[in-house]
Amino acid sequence: MAVIIQPSYGNPKARQHWAHTLEKTVPFAEPPHVGALRPQELRELMELHPSGACHFWGATTAQDARMETVVRGDVVLFTGQNHVRGIGEVGVSFRNRAIADTMWAPDPVKGSWHNVYSLVTFTPTLIPYQELRDALGSDERDNFMGLRIIRDEREDRVLESLGITTTAEEELEIRAAEATAATLVKALGQDRILPTELSRVSATTFTTTARDVTLRRTESLLVQAYLASLSSGATARRISCRTGLTDLYVTQDGHADLIEAKSSNAHPYVRQALGQILDYAHNVTQPVTTLSTLFPARPSDNDLQLLHRYGVDCIYRSTAGAFVREAAPEERKAVWSRTETSR
Repeated sequence: MAVIIQPSYGNPKARQHWAHTLEKTVPFAEPPHVGALRPQELRELMELHPSGACHFWGATTAQDARMETVVRGDVVLFTGQNHVRGIGEVGVSFRNRAIADTMWAPDPVKGSWHNVYSLVTFTPTLIPYQELRDALGSDERDNFMGLRIIRDEREDRVLESLGITTTAEEELEIRAAEATAATLVKALGQDRILPTELSRVSATTFTTTARDVTLRRTESLLVQAYLASLSSGATARRISCRTGLTDLYVTQDGHADLIEAKSSNAHPYVRQALGQILDYAHNVTQPVTTLSTLFPARPSDNDLQLLHRYGVDCIYRSTAGAFVREAAPEERKAVWSRTETSR
C-alpha cells in the first residue's frame, strides 16, 4: 500500500475537475463514458463498482512512470488550500485518454489526464496541512505542491495519524482471520461447540459488519482451542464489569488469569489487547493474579516487550498447535497490580 498526496484543489482548473468527478460520481456504464472504455476496463470497474458509477481522478503524461505503480488499496490524500480536502482509496487504475477526455478537458500544455483511477471510497475532509506535516516529518514550508507517492515507514504514521482504514486492509484482515479460523476448526474437530456464555459472536450480527463477525468468530474459536488445552481442574467463564465483558477469566488452584483474545498477532491487535486488558484489570471486582493476552501466533519481539513492560503475559498458539505462555517479569506486574489494589 502507498499513500498518494494528490494536489487537487489549489487552482480553478483543479477545482473544476473536483466538481466533475469528486463532488459527484461518474456514471461510467452510460454514454459517453462507457463507449470510451476498453472491455477489460469496463469489466474491472463493474466488478468493483457494480452500481455503474464511482468517483475518478487522473494525471497527465508527466506522471506516467509514477502512476504505473498505483494499485488498488493505495490511499489518496487530495490536497489544496492548506488542507487535506478529501481521502480516497484507489480502485481500478488504468491509462485511457478516451475515457479521461469525457471527464476532464485536456490541458493545452500538459495534455490529457489519461492516467485514470477509480475510487472505492471517497470522503470529503478538512484536515490542516500541519497534521500531515507532523505525520510525515516535513517542515512548515511544505505545502504539498506536487504529486507524491510514499512507500516507506511514513505510510503507517500518516494512516494512523489521520485515522484511515482501507477496505483493502479490511479484506486482508478477513482473509487472515478466515484462514486462522479454518485451522482452529480443524484442530478442534467439527463436533466441538463453544459454551454459550463464552461465545464472542452476538446473535444480532445483522448490526455488525462482515469484518466484525469474522474477527469475532475467529476469536471465539481461539478461545475454544485454548480452553481445550487447559487441565481438567481449571474453571473458565466471562465476567462483566462497568467497561465491558471480558473474553476469559480462568481460575485454578487459587490462581486467577484475566485474558483478552485477539484474532491476529499484528501490532494493532496487540496494542488493542493491551489497552483492553489493562482497562479490565482496573474495573473488574474479582481477584486477578495474572493478566494475559491470547493470540493465534507469536507476536513480534517488540510487541512482546510492550506487553511485558506493562506486566502482561502473552499466550499464543505455536505452529505445532500447542499454546505457549511467555510470562512478564514479576516485578513488572506491579504496574497493573498497584492499580488493582488502590481502588
